[in-house]
Amino acid sequence: MITPSSVKVVDKTRSAGKLAVVKTARSLPLRTVLIVPFVLQIFATVGIVGYLSFRNGQQAVNEVATQLRQEISDRISERVQAYMTFPHQLNQFKANAFELGDLNLQDTPRIQRHFWKQLQTFDTVSVTYIATPGGDFIAARRTNEGNFLLQERSELTEGNMNYYAANDRGEPTNLVKVKPKFDPRVRPWYTAATAAKTPTWSKIYADFTSKGLGITAAQPLYDASGELQAVFGTDLLFSRVNEFLHQLKIGKSGQTFIIERSGALITTSTVDPVYLIKGEETERIQAIDSQNAVISLTTKHLQEQFGSLRNIQQTQQLNFKIKDQLQFLQVTPLKDDKGLDWLIVVTIPEADFLEQINANNRTTIWLCIAAFTGAIIVGILTARWVTKPILYLNETAKNITKGQWGNIVEINRNDEVGELATSFKSMAEQLQVSFTEMQALNVELSESKSRLNQILEAIPVGIFVAESNGKPYYINSRAKSLLGKGMLADVSSDEISEKYQVYLAGSDEIYPQDKDPIICAFKGSSVNVDDLEIHKDDRVIPIEAWGTPIYDEKGNVRYAIAAFADITQRKEAEKLVAEYNHTLEIQVAERTQKLSETLDSLQATQNELIQSEKMAALGQLVAGVAHELNTPLGAIRSSAGNMTKFLGQTLSNLPSLFQSLSPTEAEDFFILLNRSLQKDTSLTAKEERKLKRSLINQLQDEDIDEADEIADTLVDMGIYEADDFLVLLQM
Repeated sequence: MITPSSVKVVDKTRSAGKLAVVKTARSLPLRTVLIVPFVLQIFATVGIVGYLSFRNGQQAVNEVATQLRQEISDRISERVQAYMTFPHQLNQFKANAFELGDLNLQDTPRIQRHFWKQLQTFDTVSVTYIATPGGDFIAARRTNEGNFLLQERSELTEGNMNYYAANDRGEPTNLVKVKPKFDPRVRPWYTAATAAKTPTWSKIYADFTSKGLGITAAQPLYDASGELQAVFGTDLLFSRVNEFLHQLKIGKSGQTFIIERSGALITTSTVDPVYLIKGEETERIQAIDSQNAVISLTTKHLQEQFGSLRNIQQTQQLNFKIKDQLQFLQVTPLKDDKGLDWLIVVTIPEADFLEQINANNRTTIWLCIAAFTGAIIVGILTARWVTKPILYLNETAKNITKGQWGNIVEINRNDEVGELATSFKSMAEQLQVSFTEMQALNVELSESKSRLNQILEAIPVGIFVAESNGKPYYINSRAKSLLGKGMLADVSSDEISEKYQVYLAGSDEIYPQDKDPIICAFKGSSVNVDDLEIHKDDRVIPIEAWGTPIYDEKGNVRYAIAAFADITQRKEAEKLVAEYNHTLEIQVAERTQKLSETLDSLQATQNELIQSEKMAALGQLVAGVAHELNTPLGAIRSSAGNMTKFLGQTLSNLPSLFQSLSPTEAEDFFILLNRSLQKDTSLTAKEERKLKRSLINQLQDEDIDEADEIADTLVDMGIYEADDFLVLLQM
């Protein structure tokens, strides 16, 4: 029974549903509402047409695939059976010749010529032969090069297999090779023929010569009493079958292969191997293990479908997929009355038949694209007409991004778009103020950075700044000149000394990290070291460096600064002072030693004279001599003291002197000092006066003041030629 209350509940429910639909519709974008209906209608129409076209194409493909699979399988079966007929026919020809007496086992040359002629007639046969129960063996063989060999095994060959080259009449000539201890009676083809007692096939094997796969057609010959007389054999290689399958066109990318019931591959239409050669042995490949994915997966599917390949007793047509691509498959048994039992497998991808269907599909897709494009264009035009105010706001946003604060579009509306325009205007005014302040700060920051760079570049010492991770942050021009390189990328703090070739002074050892100014600065320590060297090309530059940390607002080390200077002149001055002190000490010690020895000699003489009869007179004489010696000895000691004092004053002024000299003048000064240390003391006073006069004339010719004093000083130093020091003396 329907009551008024239940009617009201239903009405409320319907009203709520309508309200939800209305709200959902209002929340959709205008462009979606205008464009989607057009697109859906066109998509549905084209989709239905395309689906019907595709279904009809699929049915046509299945019919064509069935006919093509059957046709290809029949052609392969007919060609292989015809090919396999020749060996047995050849065996029958040989058996007929022996039964009619045309051939007998006692006439080996005639048999060899007969076999040789058969090989020339049947070019598909590689070897034809005969074996007797006594172990005799006669054969003719075709080589890979197209030549012929004649084989013989008998009591005369002592059980060995002899290979002879054949001339153009089929007669043996020279012995080519010998295979020792060959017994044909144990070969598979011989045992198969004697067991079957009728023409049969051997198992597939690897040929001795070509290493390819082959099979032997064997036929026993019995006399009237049933006694075995001989076994005929003809070898057949599968090379011709391979050529036929390779030339066979199976659609565009179809494949076919022949396998035994055991699953071993015999031949394929592809170039994939069906056997492997390992040393002297040939190993056959199972179809399921083939390198060819189609062969492997097809065999796997057949085994899964039938449980075993031996269960396939009639032609079967199947469909299966490889990598989501449909494959049309047909497997056909290949049998004869002599024991042949193989399977012919043909696979054709569905894609080979879908060219026209794919073309139709492409046409359908283009139609869909065209329809979609038309629908979108119509929808855009409609949406543009509806959403034109929103485009004005978009233009305003673009003006703001370009910094065009005065080109703000105003929209006088009271709806949501109007509120959005008002918000845009307020935002633009705030952004303009912030942007102006930021530009002023950037200008100030740029000026500060420029001044700092000028200061750092003007400092006559190298400045190296590294970030906390060790990466170089700043290097001034003086630092680049000393280091020989600028900032390097991807450098850690532990690698700075190695990358910039900073070594411990006087060694080839990289400067220790525990003393490195940069690393110490990263640890918060300020250090000063002067035992560093920079190895730059073929130069070694001694360096004094100062390391200082720079902290951020949290007290963490943000940067490390290293200032370093070239102290080459200071090191050379210190070395020169040390050398002069050492030389002076040696000279004073030598002269003191000589005076001491002279005094000791005089005292010894005095002691001897005292003991003589003239002790008194000689005593007076020694006293006078001692008095005379003490006077010059005192003068020498006084002069040595004055020299020491003067040399100390001079050496203390050497650093300032070196700083005033140019590199060329400093080098001349060191050469002058080195020559003075090599003074030749063997010259007489007369020779020294002559050299002094020559120096005075030379200095006067160069207009050098105080030529006499300078010449006197140079002669005392042992310098007798002034050509190398004229520039220095003219200062």
